[in-house]
Amino acid sequence: MPAFAHDCADTTFSDTFSETSEDTLSPYVISISGDEVHDNGRASAYTSHCFRINTDDLPGNAAIDNPEWTLELPLADGEIQSLELADDHLSCTTAPIENEEIYEINSKGAIEARLKFRCTIDGAEYNTSFNIYFELRPFIESVVIDRIEDNAPFDSYNAYYTVKYLGTNRIQVYVEQEYSSKVDFSYITEPYIAKGVANHMILQLKTSMANMSIRLNCCHTV
Repeated sequence: MPAFAHDCADTTFSDTFSETSEDTLSPYVISISGDEVHDNGRASAYTSHCFRINTDDLPGNAAIDNPEWTLELPLADGEIQSLELADDHLSCTTAPIENEEIYEINSKGAIEARLKFRCTIDGAEYNTSFNIYFELRPFIESVVIDRIEDNAPFDSYNAYYTVKYLGTNRIQVYVEQEYSSKVDFSYITEPYIAKGVANHMILQLKTSMANMSIRLNCCHTV
C-alpha cells in the first residue's frame, strides 16, 4: 500500500551539508559539515545542530591542534553577537534560538549566521567558515501513516498518522485518497508530535486495501 506525505512548506533536507575553505595556498583543505541542514544552508532555529570538521581529506598523521569554534549572529541593532562554542573532537553544537526578537531577520524570515572554525595543522594556522540560515517559520519534520484499519463490512477505512513538527504548538492535517473527493480535516493542538486518525475514508471502486494511495497535507499554524 503506497502512502504519500506532503508538507505545505518545503521540508526536504540532506543529511549533511558542507562548506569548504577557499584557501588554495594551503597544503590541506578543511571543511565543515552540518547535520539536518538544507542544501543551501537553511536550518531550523528551533532545534540544536551538530557541526563537524571533515577529516577524510587529511592524512592520518596530520596533527590538528587548538580547535576554536565561533558562531556569529546579527543583532537587530546592527551589532554582531559572537558566541564561543565548545569543541568536542572537532565538532560543536549550536543551541536553539530562544529569543528571535533580538536578532536581525532577513526578508525570508531567517537569521543569517556564520560559523567560523580555526585550528593549527602541523603548526600552520587554518580557517574556514559555514553560512547558516536559521529559519524562524514553523516546519514539518516528518509525516508518517502508521496503519490502516479496515471497517469491513463497510466500504471504508481509518487511517492513523503521526506528524512531527517544530516552531508552533498546533497543526492542521488534511488526509485525502487518490481518486476520491473526500478530504478529512483535523486541527490538532498536541504540540510537536501530533497523532491523529482520519475516520471512514471511502474505499473507491476498483481500489483495494492493498493498492490504495493516501496523501497527507500538513499545514503549520501560528
